[in-house]
Amino acid sequence: LLQLVLDSPDARGREVYAAQLRAVTDSRWLSERLSALVTQFEKPKRIRHLIEVADRLMDDLYPIIVRGFQHPDATVAAAVVGLLNRLGPEDQRQTLLSMLALPEATMQLRAVALVGEFEPHDVAPVLIELLSKATTLDLRREICTSLGKLGDVRGVPALSRLVHTTRWTRLLRRDAEPEVRVAATWALGSIDSENARSALRSLLDDRDIRVRQGATTVLAASERLPR
Repeated sequence: LLQLVLDSPDARGREVYAAQLRAVTDSRWLSERLSALVTQFEKPKRIRHLIEVADRLMDDLYPIIVRGFQHPDATVAAAVVGLLNRLGPEDQRQTLLSMLALPEATMQLRAVALVGEFEPHDVAPVLIELLSKATTLDLRREICTSLGKLGDVRGVPALSRLVHTTRWTRLLRRDAEPEVRVAATWALGSIDSENARSALRSLLDDRDIRVRQGATTVLAASERLPR
């Protein structure tokens, strides 16, 4: 029946086979079988079709979402984002939290970017903890960006620590990388907090011109906004 669902050229026929399949199998079996078919070596068109079938048949889409994001094709990634869009807010949140807990940095990077896109509630503490452990520049920079998009004031202390450097932190901390500091500066500008604005004011004479310009721009924008 699963093969008929996957291979039938007729849409109505696929729906009939899918209904029969749901009636005689449990969701765990379907999840295991469909997830096993989603590999990074499969053709993108086939993977997109598998994702479509999974959306109709599976209750728990998390395995398909993770395996789909491991495929290198951009159209497959877009199809997986479509799955996330069709989930309810809490299911989206739990899926992204599970992805953030994965050990692969590439999957964490994808999850962090999606947090910035979907802005689920109460995820900032997880990002802040991940920021303290992140080992790549891209991941640290993306976490800063997503913290800014969330606008959660709990991110201000961690972002402030990133932008304030001394001679010793420049020698000992990878957080002092200019790209990360610039991202943290813009993130602070996206958070409506006096502590965030205070941290930005202290950057107006920073030694890095990109940090100075970023702080100047976001402070000027925030002062034009009504509070």
